[in-house]
Amino acid sequence: MLKSQTVQLAFQLFLGRFVEKVEGLENHQKFGDLDELRAHMVSSAEFRNKIGNWTQYVPAQIPALDREVTVFQHIPKCGGTSFHNILADYAKEKGLKICSERHNGLLNWPMTHLLESQIFSGHYDASTIDLIPGQKKTVTFLRDPVERLISLYRFLRGHPEVTIRGIQPHNMELASLARQFDMLDFFSLPELQVHPSIDNGMVRQLSGHLPIKRWEAHFGEGSYPKALFDQDPEQAVAVALQRLSEMTAYGFVEDMHASVTHILDALNIPYPEKIVHVNVSENRGSGRGPKAFSYIIRDPMTDELSKVLQKITRYDQMLYSEAKSRCDFLTRGA
Repeated sequence: MLKSQTVQLAFQLFLGRFVEKVEGLENHQKFGDLDELRAHMVSSAEFRNKIGNWTQYVPAQIPALDREVTVFQHIPKCGGTSFHNILADYAKEKGLKICSERHNGLLNWPMTHLLESQIFSGHYDASTIDLIPGQKKTVTFLRDPVERLISLYRFLRGHPEVTIRGIQPHNMELASLARQFDMLDFFSLPELQVHPSIDNGMVRQLSGHLPIKRWEAHFGEGSYPKALFDQDPEQAVAVALQRLSEMTAYGFVEDMHASVTHILDALNIPYPEKIVHVNVSENRGSGRGPKAFSYIIRDPMTDELSKVLQKITRYDQMLYSEAKSRCDFLTRGA
């Protein structure tokens, strides 16, 4: 239970006032920790209303709404960190502003930040990307759906306990679960079989709105609002394929070199002299420091595990196969 002084200080800092009623004070003391209290307060209507009155910053020059921007839709465990680093280095070299949001939280940022950014790179869903102002050159990477989930599990399980504790608990719930269960039991959990980044996560992210900011978060079965995929998964696949066809370029993790070359050519960005491939799931950590990941041995692919993974990747498999059949740069030897 939080101390009354802590709650009063939070109200003063976030809302510019103290709690007036004892009942209100006691209700806010019931939050589990400061992270929960903070999240509650910044999402309140009162705080949102005050932001507009408190913010004095107005850019000296309003960027053109039709300016060209680069958007990298990073699907989790699809080689995105390596490609993000390429974009970040390019932005630094050219003096371009890269959006600070790396998760699916663009809706929480003021329009001034979105207008001033020329490069966007993060776990954005399709609906969020539509709100980015400018003429968008959007790119992404796909990955064999089963391999993506295997990598996702190993990434989560490799998180050291100190890292999990250092981040808001609900934002690392999947990592906590991965450390408790082996791969089969993890993906067999009923609540994870409907998780928006596990249950056909590529189709979900490419076809509509994801109800979470961080894909590693988990809020329990039945807590996610219904999306297009839940209502009509085949239609969601069709929408995802349409969005892929409208992108500037897309590639595949399994053909990384050719894909990166293809995408950079499409973006008119020079190929860097050296690419540092970042793959926490596949490489042994140094074992030093709070961010050192553990090396996780790959679980054997049993018939039972294969059956579970096939069930929750059925529509991702449809998307992946069709996207690859429509792709011609690999056959050209790019």
